[in-house]
Amino acid sequence: MRPAVLKTEDLTVKFGGLKALNGLDFELCEGQFLGLIGPNGSGKTTFFNALTGIYRPASGNVFLHGKDITGASPNKVYGYGITRTFQRLRLATSLSVLDNLIIGNQRNLNFGIWQNIFDRKYFKSQLKEQTEIAEDLLRRFSPDLAALLLKPISSLSMIDRRRVEVCRALISEPKILLLDEPSAGMTP
Repeated sequence: MRPAVLKTEDLTVKFGGLKALNGLDFELCEGQFLGLIGPNGSGKTTFFNALTGIYRPASGNVFLHGKDITGASPNKVYGYGITRTFQRLRLATSLSVLDNLIIGNQRNLNFGIWQNIFDRKYFKSQLKEQTEIAEDLLRRFSPDLAALLLKPISSLSMIDRRRVEVCRALISEPKILLLDEPSAGMTP
């Protein structure tokens, strides 16, 4: 059997006296695709929130490649290669599709604030590269969506917004991708 890439042991998340997750044991092995199925309120999003550092478990542990990452901040978890989408869209609606995708690719960006300020040539080359990556991803995902690259998110249909959110998660080339209700709002 393949080793677990992501694992939880006895994971419990409480909200006051309510146990949203109670002693959950879970394993995701290399190359596996898993789906969590359950009714609203059954703990699927709570589980994702505990895995990604949004909620701190009351007890139990989360392991990534055997390393205990329980309670790590969302930024740290993202840095480890775990990316997620949310039930409710988390896009910057006043920004363009391109801007949202670049924001989603923070893990792979090679420039920081000081380089942005002092090395404009490098910044422009990185921006050009990120634009090409975004355009390529959108073309592969949906040619119609690629045509909307410079449009603000606020001008897109709910279906296209959801597609952009999935692309924003994919652009960072995650090691583990958690999709929370990826088809919500996709029915025409």
